[in-house]
Amino acid sequence: MANLDAPLPGSLLAQAGSTAAGEIVLWVGLLIVALIVGAGLIMMLRNRALRSADDASTDKGVFDSLRKMHERGELSDEEFNAARDSIIRRLRTKPRSENIESPQNGGVKSVMPADQQGEVPSPKADESERVFRAKPGHDLFGRPLPGSGGAGNDGPDAGPPKKPEK
Repeated sequence: MANLDAPLPGSLLAQAGSTAAGEIVLWVGLLIVALIVGAGLIMMLRNRALRSADDASTDKGVFDSLRKMHERGELSDEEFNAARDSIIRRLRTKPRSENIESPQNGGVKSVMPADQQGEVPSPKADESERVFRAKPGHDLFGRPLPGSGGAGNDGPDAGPPKKPEK
C-alpha cells in the first residue's frame, strides 16, 4: 500500500518552486543580456568591416602593399612592375557600354560574359509598358530557346515535338 505520509510531487515542487523559479529567471535574464551584447558586438564589427571596405584607401593600400613587398625583397623588379602595370591597366580601361545601366540598353546591366557580349543583342524594353519582350522562340538575349531551332514557330504553344522520320 502507498505511504500516505509521503509528500506529493506537486507539493515538493511548490515548496522548492520559489528558489528554483528565481534561479531560472536569473539565468534566462543573463542569457538574454549576453545575446544582446553579442549581437551588438557583431553589428559593430560588421559595420567597421563594411566601412573600411568602402574607403578609398583600399585602392591605395594595394599599391602600398606591393611597394612594401618589393622593398622587403618578396617581389622581384619584374614581378613588381608586372603587377603594378596590370593594376594600372585595369583601372584605366573603361567598362564596356553593355555593362552599364543606361537608357540606351533599357536600363539593364549585361550578365553575359565579356567574350560573348558582342554576339547577341541587348534586350529592348517596350517603352509604353517597360516590360521586356522577346521574339517567340528566343530568350531576352536573342538566343534560340532549347529545342526551338530558332524558327520562332515552335514555342511553348506549338504542341508536342514532332517525331523524326526514318
